[in-house]
Amino acid sequence: MFLKLTKFFLYLAPLSVAIVVTKSFFPFIGGKYYFFRFVIELALALLLLWWAFEAPPGELGKRLKEMFGQPLFIAVSFFVLVFLLATAFAYYPQGAFWSNFERGEGGFQMIHYYLFFLLLAVVFRKEEEWTRLLKISLVAAALMIL
Repeated sequence: MFLKLTKFFLYLAPLSVAIVVTKSFFPFIGGKYYFFRFVIELALALLLLWWAFEAPPGELGKRLKEMFGQPLFIAVSFFVLVFLLATAFAYYPQGAFWSNFERGEGGFQMIHYYLFFLLLAVVFRKEEEWTRLLKISLVAAALMIL
C-alpha cells in the first residue's frame, strides 16, 4: 500500500507546473514550488514506511545497488554535488541555499529535484510506469499552456 501511495505522489509531482496561487505575490511561481516540495517529501516518507513495514528484506538495498552503478545516476549526483558546493561557497550561502520567493531555485529546491530523481529510479521498475509518467507530464504541460 505504501509503495502504491508513493507512486501516486510521484505521478502527482509533474502536475505542479499547472498550479497557480492567485492570492500570492508571485502567483505563477510560489505555489508550484511548495506543492512540488510537499509531494516529494510525502513520497519519500511513504517510501520509508514501505521499506520499514512492507518491503521484503533487502529489497530497497537491492534497488539502490542497481541504481548506483548507472552512468546517469553518477552524472546527476555529481551535478547536484557541484551545485550544493557552489551554494555552500557562495557570497551569501544562506540566500543561495534557500533562494527567495520569486525564484525558489536554491540548493533546497535542488535537493528536492534530486530526491525526485532518486525516488523515480527506485520506485518505477516497469516501462508502463514510465509511460504513464510521460503521459501525466504531457497533460501537465497542456494545462500549463492553457
